[in-house]
Amino acid sequence: MLTKLRKKLSGVFKAAAYPFLRLNVSPNAITISSFALILISSLFVVEKAWAFASVFFVLGSFFDAVDGSVARAAGRVTKFGGFLDSTLDRYSDGVILSALVLVFPSLLIRVLGLASLIGSYAVSYTRSKAEALGVKMEGIGLGERAERLILILLVLLFPMWSVLILAVLAVIANATALQRIYAAKKALDRRGGERQAGRSLAWTELGIGGAEFPRGKSTWSRVSGIR
Repeated sequence: MLTKLRKKLSGVFKAAAYPFLRLNVSPNAITISSFALILISSLFVVEKAWAFASVFFVLGSFFDAVDGSVARAAGRVTKFGGFLDSTLDRYSDGVILSALVLVFPSLLIRVLGLASLIGSYAVSYTRSKAEALGVKMEGIGLGERAERLILILLVLLFPMWSVLILAVLAVIANATALQRIYAAKKALDRRGGERQAGRSLAWTELGIGGAEFPRGKSTWSRVSGIR
C-alpha cells in the first residue's frame, strides 16, 4: 500500500541519498549498516531500553530505504546488491521480532510475535517465488515491508500496546501472504488457459481434432499424412 506513496516520494529519497553520494559510500555498505543498526536496536529491545531501540530502528530503516536510491543515482545497481538487500531484510525482520518475543513474558505476545515473523517471511517468499515465475507482486497486499516496519516501530514506541499492535501485524502479514498466493494462482491459471487456447488453436490449424480425419487415424498419421 505504501509502495505507491514511496514512488511519489522518490525525489525525497534522492535528496536523502545525496550525502552518501558525496562521500562515495558503497550501496552495499549502506545495506550492511542498515542491518547492523537494526541488530543494535534489537539488543536495546532485550534490555527494554525502548527509546534507544526506537532511535536505532528508525536509523536502520532509513538506511534500508536509501540504499537503492544511492545505487541507482551512482549507477551501481547490481544483482548481488539486490540479493544482499533482500537477504539482510529477512535477517532484520528476524532479529527485531525475535527480540520482541524474548522480552515479553506473556505467552500471547510471544505467539503473536512468532505469527508476525512467520507472516513476514511468507510475504517475502511468496513475492520472490511468484516473480521468479513471472508474476508481478509489488503493491499486492496490506502488509508490505513499509507497513510492517511502521507497526514494529509503534511497538517500540508504545510497548504497553504491544498485544494490539502485534495482533494487527500478525493479521496483515499473513493476510498479505494469502492475498499473494491467490493473486499468483489467478495469474498462473490465466497464463495456463492462454497457453491451452494457443495449443488448441495450433492443433486446429493442423486439422487435428476436427471432422476432417477419419476415425481410427492416429494423431501422428493425421499430422504427417501417413496412411
